[in-house]
Amino acid sequence: MLHANELIKKILLIFSFVSLLNAQNIIKVTSKYILIDTDKNLGQISDILLIQRNINGMNKYIGAAKIVKFKNGKTAAEIFRIKPSASIRPGDRVSRYIKKTNKIKNVPEPKIEFPKWTWRNGLYCYLEYSFIELEDDLTESFFNQFDYDYFWSYNLSEINSVLPDKLVSFGIGYKFPIKRTISYNLLGNIFAGFDYNKFKYEQYNDSGCLSWFNWSPGIGTSIRFKNSLTFDFSLNCNFPPSKITNDIESISFYAIGSEPYLSFNLGIGFSTNSPNNGSWGIYGNKKINKHFINTDYPAYNAYSISAEVPAEAAGYALLILGLIASASESGSSSSSSSLYSPSSSKKYCHVYGNIKFVEFGEDYKVKFVNFGETLRVKYVEYLASSPGQWKIVKFGEDFRIKIVDFGEDFTVRLVSFGEGCD
Repeated sequence: MLHANELIKKILLIFSFVSLLNAQNIIKVTSKYILIDTDKNLGQISDILLIQRNINGMNKYIGAAKIVKFKNGKTAAEIFRIKPSASIRPGDRVSRYIKKTNKIKNVPEPKIEFPKWTWRNGLYCYLEYSFIELEDDLTESFFNQFDYDYFWSYNLSEINSVLPDKLVSFGIGYKFPIKRTISYNLLGNIFAGFDYNKFKYEQYNDSGCLSWFNWSPGIGTSIRFKNSLTFDFSLNCNFPPSKITNDIESISFYAIGSEPYLSFNLGIGFSTNSPNNGSWGIYGNKKINKHFINTDYPAYNAYSISAEVPAEAAGYALLILGLIASASESGSSSSSSSLYSPSSSKKYCHVYGNIKFVEFGEDYKVKFVNFGETLRVKYVEYLASSPGQWKIVKFGEDFRIKIVDFGEDFTVRLVSFGEGCD
């Protein structure tokens, strides 16, 4: 019996020695990878390597890795199995796994310590620009819903077409981990934001714009792979607006409806996340079941580009933009202070009567304001015979007016009474 045991030991020693000759040294170890001091005789990409350690002259199996790269005479392999209570270190050796054995089966995954997830990791802001067109034409019933007192002196049903101009979405969200592995991260997503919609309408030789904001919160999920490739899915709850705005002021609907509806967003792009830098990403998206105002009107055929940045970075950017805007406003206010003086106000009292809004060839550029106006204007349907009274016409105008956001000749505030200038 003793001789048999000694014979077995010798056979095992010989087997171990032969295996040791075929093994290669590990020269570097990280939490995910090992670097091996050769690129020969180890197989091909995705082949399995057994990780061994020489203990008392015997090669003991302690884990397994998968070949991922050959470079500069060395082999990199990704660790995917490790025995309980074992750790891999430089000096351990690897050999190619050729025959199917039970060595790899029933061995637990290596325990990977991921960085702690914080609010700084998940909190982000987003900005999205959509390229849209309506799947169907709008009917005249859409224009019959306007509740207007002044709009144009002619019927809105004379509008020839309504064409998409802009759909911009912006807001804030938070992503949180559902599952984290070496290969991918599965993330949940909650967000709240707004959509800014702008459409151009054409009316014979005239044109204008309709625009509105609507609230669009939602939830979603995304899967981010280790190469930063990210697939994103989100569900939006769209709340239709209670009013829209034309070039001049808000117009309400009789029966616009306030029932929210659901739309979907499918995205693919690249994103990254780290404790120090937060969440960054850029995506291409397809919007599904997104509608013009609400589900009573045509759906959009919409694709978009979106970007997400850490909320902290977005906050700094907004602060800088606010300071720039404040400085610009302060400069423009001081330079145009004479415009609001009584003597300057008198200068534009003569602008009344038949008024035509134009995009070019204007007599004056006008900015509509809520206070600090040069001229108070009241729209009238009939004779506009005193200062501040404007009748909007298509032809036979006394003055051509272009509406601007800056660079105006004078400012106007709309009133129901008390029109004119001081």
